[in-house]
Amino acid sequence: MPGPKEQVTPIDDPRGPMGVRFFAQRSGESPSRAKVPTLVFSTNAGALSIVASVASEETHLVDSTSLLVLPARATAILTTRSPITHVFALSIAAELQEKVVATYAGEVDPAKLARTLSSLALLPRTNWMNEIVHRYLFERCVCRKHDTDATRFLETEIVKEVYFLVKSRDESAQRKSVVELDGPLLARALREIEAHLFEGDVLTRLPKATRASESSLLRAFKRELGRAPLVYVRERRLDEASLLLKSRRFSVTEVAEKVGYGNLAAFSTAFRARFGVQPSSLRGAVTSPRAR
Repeated sequence: MPGPKEQVTPIDDPRGPMGVRFFAQRSGESPSRAKVPTLVFSTNAGALSIVASVASEETHLVDSTSLLVLPARATAILTTRSPITHVFALSIAAELQEKVVATYAGEVDPAKLARTLSSLALLPRTNWMNEIVHRYLFERCVCRKHDTDATRFLETEIVKEVYFLVKSRDESAQRKSVVELDGPLLARALREIEAHLFEGDVLTRLPKATRASESSLLRAFKRELGRAPLVYVRERRLDEASLLLKSRRFSVTEVAEKVGYGNLAAFSTAFRARFGVQPSSLRGAVTSPRAR
C-alpha cells in the first residue's frame, strides 16, 4: 500500500457487482451518499471520522482495525483524523448479494444478509477481511481488472465475511480485530509459524513452542482466526506462493516445491480453491523451469 505521504490516483470504477472508489482524504470534509450498500475502509495507518445519517446522525471512527457498513441512501461526511487517509469504498449491487446467497446456500440466509446490508454498522476487521480487501484493492486499483476469476472470488468473500461478522456480533461472539487478535497464546503460535512456515513439522512443534495443548491451540485459532491451525498454515503457504509467482523468478513447479507441495496437481487445485485462478494464469507467473 502507498505510504501516507505518497500521491494516490483517485479511482472511481462502478463496473460490475462491486463498484470501487479509492482516494486520498486530506484535511477538510468529503460528503457522499450511498446509492447501494457500501463498505468503507481505511487502507493505510490513517483514521476517518465518519458522520453517517440514516434515521439519525451517528459518528464512527474507521481505521485499520475496523470497517463501516453504510446502507443504501445513507449520507456520510468523511473527515480525516490523520494528515492523509487512503479511503477504499466498495458498493454492493443486488446481483452480488444474490450470488453470495447462492454460493453459500444453507449458510447465508437471504433475509439476514439483506438486514445486514441495510443497517449502519461499525465492524471489526478480521485478519481474513484485512487480507482479502487488500488483495481486492490490488486487483481493481493496481491491476485495473474486473470480472475475473480472482475479483469474483474476492467480491463474494468480502460480502460473506461481513455477513458472518454481523452474525457473530449478534450472537455475542464477536471476532477480534487485526490489532486485538494477538492474545498471548495466538501471538506465540503465529510467531512460530512465520519462523518455520515451510518446514514440514511446523504444526507438530507448536504445542511445545507455545507451551499449550493441541486442544487449546485449536480453540484459540478457531476463536480468533475462524480456522484451524492446519488450514491457516495452508493458506499462508499459498499466499507466499502467489507472491513468488508474481515475482517472475520461479516456475509454477518450483513454487509448488518451495511451499511444500510435492504434487503439482494438488498445488494447482489448492491454489485455485484459494484464489479462483490457476497458478499458471496468475499475473506475472511463468511456467518454464528456471525462468528467472
